[in-house]
Parts: sequence; structure tokens; C-alpha cells
Amino acid sequence: MKVVFVLALLYLVIVAFLARKKLRELDPRVFFIETWREVDAQAMRDRMLREAIARDRAAMDGAPYREGERTSVAHIAKYWPYDWRPFIVLTTMAFVLTAHEYFGDRAMFYRLRDRGLTFDWGPVVNGLHAHSFRFTGPWTALQSEQWGELYVLFWWAVTRGGGYLLPILITVPLWKERYRDYGLSAKGFADHAWIYAMFFGIVLLCVIGVAHTGEFATYYPFYKQASRSWKDFFLWETAYATQFFCLEYYFRGFLVFSIARSIGSGAIFAMVVPYCMIHYGKPLLETLGAIIAGTVLGTLALRTRSIWSGFLIHVTVAVSMDIAALLMGPGLPGGLKLPASWGF
Repeated sequence: MKVVFVLALLYLVIVAFLARKKLRELDPRVFFIETWREVDAQAMRDRMLREAIARDRAAMDGAPYREGERTSVAHIAKYWPYDWRPFIVLTTMAFVLTAHEYFGDRAMFYRLRDRGLTFDWGPVVNGLHAHSFRFTGPWTALQSEQWGELYVLFWWAVTRGGGYLLPILITVPLWKERYRDYGLSAKGFADHAWIYAMFFGIVLLCVIGVAHTGEFATYYPFYKQASRSWKDFFLWETAYATQFFCLEYYFRGFLVFSIARSIGSGAIFAMVVPYCMIHYGKPLLETLGAIIAGTVLGTLALRTRSIWSGFLIHVTVAVSMDIAALLMGPGLPGGLKLPASWGF
């Protein structure tokens, strides 16, 4: 991989040279602090607007607001328009992640495949529950010797993606807003495309660096038959990329944009906690990296008002990790592998 590492480093140098006039935007004081301050200022503006509404409501009720009085806070709180967004978004997130944990895993897939949709209750006798109710018979369509492993991963991708999208599809129309207001707008994407190119180069170097660890090689790709044929490879990567779009739209779009109006830049760090936790079970370096990646991508989304750069970074890095693991292991479809002389 040393040749690939050198090529990636050369790519990064070229991108940095071409974007040299804009590199100041990646200064941490500009990229992070200025963005966070701007988001905090917007949240403060919204709070001031709610305070003005509360004062008007109090005045209409014949109880004018008196600045400086000890009772002012309690008094104005009676008329304060409560922002339900953090409650709705964070509570539904808890249910979504719980559903993923208990219904989106392999065990649920095998249960549906072998037993169908059944509910068991009562004491367990000889390994079986005393009572059960069956809605459907076994899902025999999911039984396939050739594609069985891919079906399991499709189940994972569909349940993950569906879980992320469902609360967005329901709540945004109820709030009488547009889906694109939560980071889907591509307006101005070309102006920030160089940031994607830079971040991709940086993370690609990190991927090459960890590709030689045994933990990495045994964990990726999730679909162990990805090297069997190009059909296997592209079917899996398409499902993988779709799941990443749903994830980015949920965490860096819906979650961050909705609660930033109330808690400002704190929305980024409120998002980072569950984002790190969904990486539990993966290699330690990747889980720790999720803390940094979540902070960077959340800031990037708020800075560009779009999730597209973050999505492209995420999906290209993920596919690169699969390709690196295959090149270091069984090879890409057709037996394509890197020459042994390219290794470190």
C-alpha cells in the first residue's frame, strides 16, 4: 500500500495547491469557532424573538413585563412559546436507536425468515414459550443459499435507513417546513466542493494507515462475499451508500438543524454522543474517530447549510475502506490485488 499512500499524499498536495487561496477557511478558529459563534448567535436571535412574543402576550393579558423584578422570569415564563423541537427530535432518536438495536439485527432477520412474524409470551418450557401468536408464516423468500448473507445485510441497511427517515418524513410536514431546509439543498455546493476533496484526502491517508491492522482486515467489508463477483460488490456498496445517506440526513441534517435553533452549537455535540455510540462493536480507532468525524461533519453541515459534502466524504471513505480491506485480503472481484511490492 506504500504506492497508494504516496499517490494519496500527492493527491492531497495537489488539492491543497489548487485551493490555496481558500485554505484559511480550514483554520480551526475559522472553521470551528466562527461557525459555532454564528450558530449560537442565530439561536440567541430566536430566543430573543420568543422573549418578544412572550412580552406581547403578557401585555395583551394585562400583565406588563417589568425589567429587573425578581418575579420577571417566572412571570414571563407563563407566556413563553415553548420550543418542542429538542424534545421531539431527541426523544424519537432514543426510540429509533432502540428499535435498531432490538429489531434491526441478524437475530430478527433469522427469526422472520424461519418463524415469520410471531409474538411469544409466558413461561419458557423446553426452550419454547408457553404462548405465541403468529401473524405470518416463515418468510421463505428470504431463504437463499447464494444470497443469504446479502439479504441479512439488506435487512440491516433497510431497517437502519428506514428508522432514520421515518421521523423526518412524519415531523417535517407537521412543522409545515420543507425537507430541503434540513441540509438537502445543493445550492452553493460547488463553492465548498474543495473542502470535500481536502477532507477525503486526509481521511484516505488515515484509512491506508489502519488498513494493515488485523482488526481492520477481519472486520471489513461487512459483506464477506463482496469479492465473489462485481454484482455482489455493487449490490452491497449500493445498499451501504444508501444507508449512509439516510444516516447523514438524520444526524447531520434533521437532528443538528432542528435543535441548533434552540441550543446553538451545542446541537453538534448532542449529535456526536449517539453518533459515537452507534459505532460500538466496530474497531476502537474507528469508534474514537467517530467523535472527531461527527464534530467535523456536523460543523461542516451548519457552515455550508448542506449535508452533501459530509455524505460524499462519508460514503467515499466507507467504500475506500472496503476496497482497501479487499485489496489486502481476498482481492476485488476477478482476483484483482495490489502487487506485493506495493506493500509497506
